[in-house]
Amino acid sequence: RLRLYIEKMSTSSVCGKQISITISIGIATLNPLITNGNVPSAILKNFYEMSDAAMYSAKQAGRNQVVIWSPSCVK
Repeated sequence: RLRLYIEKMSTSSVCGKQISITISIGIATLNPLITNGNVPSAILKNFYEMSDAAMYSAKQAGRNQVVIWSPSCVK
C-alpha cells in the first residue's frame, strides 16, 4: 500500500518542472531464531544483503515495484 500511496501522490513542482516520486522496495524475512532480543551480527549482515539484493531486483525490473527476496535476487 505504501508504494501505491506514494505513486498516487500529486506531483510536485521543482523549478517549474513537474516531478513524480516512486519507490522500489526490497523485502527479506528474518528467521525468528532470535534469543533474548539478540541477533548475531552475521545474521543481520546477511539479512541486510538479502533485502538490498531484492531492492536492486525491483529497480532492474522497471522500478516502482516491491520484490521479496529469493535466490534469484542474488546480485
